[in-house]
Amino acid sequence: MKIATSFTDISVGLVCLAFMEYASSICHDFYTLKELDGVYFEIWKRVTKQQRSFEDALKEVYKLNKFPLCQGLLAYWLHYDCSHWETQFRSCTAGIYGRVPEDKAVELIATTLKKMYKKTKGYEQYARKKLKIAELLGWLEQR
Repeated sequence: MKIATSFTDISVGLVCLAFMEYASSICHDFYTLKELDGVYFEIWKRVTKQQRSFEDALKEVYKLNKFPLCQGLLAYWLHYDCSHWETQFRSCTAGIYGRVPEDKAVELIATTLKKMYKKTKGYEQYARKKLKIAELLGWLEQR
């Protein structure tokens, strides 16, 4: 609300909507991260140890139905182009080779994912960033 009062052309409803978007983003990241490390680990095992393609490994992990919070995400990856997710997977598992013990691989994947999804800023910083983007796009008067 403090931020909204400094911008007369932003309604309280819009501020509330932005807060809901922020809260939803945090919840999405939390629930996705609860299982995404396991998903990436299972894919990693198949790609690294069994020399399977990312897409084949992804299909197999999806068929396992072992990660209920990520099933919708996996289905989306399979239905649409999964190259973005393969790039993210490769970034997340870079340097984790077949000789790395599996328990260490899980730990490294989880640590990397937490860094990738880390939200270090609070809502006020998030809102200010959104407002700055709107200003740059010319949607708001520059203050």
